[in-house]
Amino acid sequence: MQSFLRALSIKAIIITVLVCFALLLSAVATLGYINGTLSRKELNIQIRNTSRIALLSDADRMRLRTTILIRGRETTAFFDKPMDAQQKKKHQEAIQHLFEASHRSLAEFRALPPFPDEEGRKLLEEAATVLNDVLIGLDSQYQAWLEGDAEAYHEREDKFKSLGYGPKISKAMADATSYFKSYSDQHQAAHHASLMRFFTVGSVLLVVAALLLLALRAMLLGLVVRPVHEAVGHVQRLARADLSQAIPVGSGNEIGQLLGALREMQDSLVR
Repeated sequence: MQSFLRALSIKAIIITVLVCFALLLSAVATLGYINGTLSRKELNIQIRNTSRIALLSDADRMRLRTTILIRGRETTAFFDKPMDAQQKKKHQEAIQHLFEASHRSLAEFRALPPFPDEEGRKLLEEAATVLNDVLIGLDSQYQAWLEGDAEAYHEREDKFKSLGYGPKISKAMADATSYFKSYSDQHQAAHHASLMRFFTVGSVLLVVAALLLLALRAMLLGLVVRPVHEAVGHVQRLARADLSQAIPVGSGNEIGQLLGALREMQDSLVR
């Protein structure tokens, strides 16, 4: 191995080591780019998934507020003592606003790309479907209130309760939220493991690059610095016409060629 290195030119050794060093740094940069891309992708996935639950939760929260307004004491008292026109309009606008907000959140939820996992997609869709059915039921009861039909109002409320929409929406939202949390935790754990692998590989490549530079330094000391120092000594002796010490040629690189030329000069002086 040592003889092979001595036969190589110094230029070839330096270029080879620097090319390897550049390749290693390029590999580290590529890993960093891939890691950054995956991190951005993971962040977008987490934001999108969080938005799904947030939109469903918003729609459910508006649904609860709508239920309170439609079935509250102020609404039911209307059948015994009708509100004045201004009060009824204000009450109606509040309910309409909540209905619109709930349906808007559901529409935004359905506009998102499908959830990547089949089970999660099924749970989220089930929650959205039940929530939509609940809103339809509430709207039916609300229409009876607008028409002043107390019998239809209470009948639709009883039907709503008999279908168990309250427990259904509570269970659907709880199942979807619980599954999403579990899915998100698993996804983040897998992403963290991937980041650690990239970090480990990148660290190894940086260590190898540092070792290459140290190896280059050692080779330059052994193949350039020390031989050049010896060549300077030979030149000084030749300048003093001191031919007592032979000039060895130990390599075929540029320094070896210089020592070979000095030895030829020494031989010519001897003759």
